[in-house]
Amino acid sequence: MLKKEQAFVFCIGVFLFGGCAFKAAVRGDVDALRKQSIQDLDECKLCMAGVRTSALGCAAANGHADAVRALLEMGAKPNNCHGNPSGVGAFSPLGMALMNHQHEIVEILLDAGADPSYNDGMGNPLGYAGNDELEVSMLLKKGADVSGVGGLSGLTPLQEAEKLGYSDVLPLLRKAQRSQEAALAPAVAPAAAAEAVPAPAVASPWSDVDEPKYRLASRPSDFGVIVGVEKYSNGLPEAQFAERDAKAVRAHLVAMGVPERNIKLLTGERATKGQLEAYLKDWLPRLARTDGRVFFYFSGHGAPDPSTGEAYLVPFDGDPSYLARTALPVKELYASLNALKARRVIVALDSCFSGAGGRSVLPQGARPLVTHVDRGVPENGNIVLFAAASGSEITSTLQEQSHGAFTYYFLKGLGGDAKDASGAVTGQALYRFLKPKVQDAAARQNRDQTPVLEGPASDELTRF
Repeated sequence: MLKKEQAFVFCIGVFLFGGCAFKAAVRGDVDALRKQSIQDLDECKLCMAGVRTSALGCAAANGHADAVRALLEMGAKPNNCHGNPSGVGAFSPLGMALMNHQHEIVEILLDAGADPSYNDGMGNPLGYAGNDELEVSMLLKKGADVSGVGGLSGLTPLQEAEKLGYSDVLPLLRKAQRSQEAALAPAVAPAAAAEAVPAPAVASPWSDVDEPKYRLASRPSDFGVIVGVEKYSNGLPEAQFAERDAKAVRAHLVAMGVPERNIKLLTGERATKGQLEAYLKDWLPRLARTDGRVFFYFSGHGAPDPSTGEAYLVPFDGDPSYLARTALPVKELYASLNALKARRVIVALDSCFSGAGGRSVLPQGARPLVTHVDRGVPENGNIVLFAAASGSEITSTLQEQSHGAFTYYFLKGLGGDAKDASGAVTGQALYRFLKPKVQDAAARQNRDQTPVLEGPASDELTRF
């Protein structure tokens, strides 16, 4: 499998050896690409390190969505290039996009007819997706064959994922394999049908919010930091579906027009306190613009200081026994975000701070209830806060959607279910939509959960 760093070196090699079409693809120069012949664009060029791909593949690897769209409009083939594992390697455009985790371009190619099971001789799409849950979900949604054998590994995607320990995608691949096997199983003979015990339904490996059904105009001045912490380094309880939540939020920000390069996704071991502080205190202050918005999302455990009631977000390396040193104070988060030059900062927290369970933890030995949690947004500030639950409540999840209840309905509303008659989704409209939905979902689990909205929420978030 070609690693991202190798793919980057490969495309630099294309610049040197691939000709005008490939130079334009590397730069994402749409005007220059339109001057090339379709024959040149579709040719799989020999490049550095013995790797070949088409101009479409090179544009895909470099994240040039506009160039990819232009090439497809010109007739470039999405199912193109085939290599020989024992000879010259060649990678399909979809393979190049998947290996470089260009989610928007993966979706563009699949919608344009790229075969989700296309074996380019070096591997197949599910293998190229690796441990990327969103990419695997997109491919399975389009009918990718989980039994297809990759070119180099000789393994099916499931076998390869098991061998490499891809914990994020293993459940998806296993469910998809069961579903595909069930579809191929011979029908029960009529005489035996009455005696047959129906097989249990196989749960869908994706949710309807994982892949946004909309695409809004580009907003190059918007930025986002998305954090999902599901498993922790020090044995804390798992925050179920937190990483999946974060990946879905990222997909919706891209659909809302936020460029992929303007979004930082921190999950698993990358979601440390040091990384959070680096992006909050260095990256965002350097890039945030007065004409743009900043989005901050956190899914994972929250924790209260039992003695003061101060709320903390618990990163991958956080320890509730040493919150001041290992966790991020919510007050500090708000102070950093409120100091940005952005026109508006939207914060969504799918955590709770009661210490009573759900996505909330306490130091060992502490009683699981804190009567007052201090997490208020600064008055007269620039922040709009959506929080999953009030201070004394715990959060809930939707097993059938594999998401936190708050995040699921937040994304449903953001994706258009909360729009008004004019097609606008404001912060207030989004809250009015999700609040009763989350309350009802929690009530079905015999608990209380009331989302919170604070700050100036009349701004338009999306428009359809």
